[in-house]
Amino acid sequence: MVGLVKPSIKETDYKPWLHNAQNAGITKKQKVKPLKRQQKVRQQRAVEKADAVVDKLERKVADSKARSKRIQSRAKAWEELNAMSAPVKKTAAEEIAAEAAVLGAEGGREERDMEDVAVPVPETTDVSVDFVATPTAATATEIEAEVDEVT
Repeated sequence: MVGLVKPSIKETDYKPWLHNAQNAGITKKQKVKPLKRQQKVRQQRAVEKADAVVDKLERKVADSKARSKRIQSRAKAWEELNAMSAPVKKTAAEEIAAEAAVLGAEGGREERDMEDVAVPVPETTDVSVDFVATPTAATATEIEAEVDEVT
């Protein structure tokens, strides 16, 4: 009798009453009657409207796909432009680095005397200087008084 041990019953979360039909009570059988004229017309209009809505949706989806293709093609164009401009940017950066290396080799900025710098001087014979008079304190107060009178 030692070998007749029954395995323990495992509890599960299965609840069979949840899976039964919710409306399992007694129901009255519905008679299938032919539709009346107005009901047929209403149903036909609904079907036509549904077809129109489906057509409209298909058109919108097609337009959306076309817009998406255009956007993706523009993105590809930008990627190509960026790929082409990357070497240009690298060469400009290399030029700046080369100039910095040359300046670093020369010991930084070199100082020059003013005689060494050539500045083009225009040849003019008529030299006239215009002086702009700065307002004195008396004229400034007169201007303020005028402004006060206007406002």
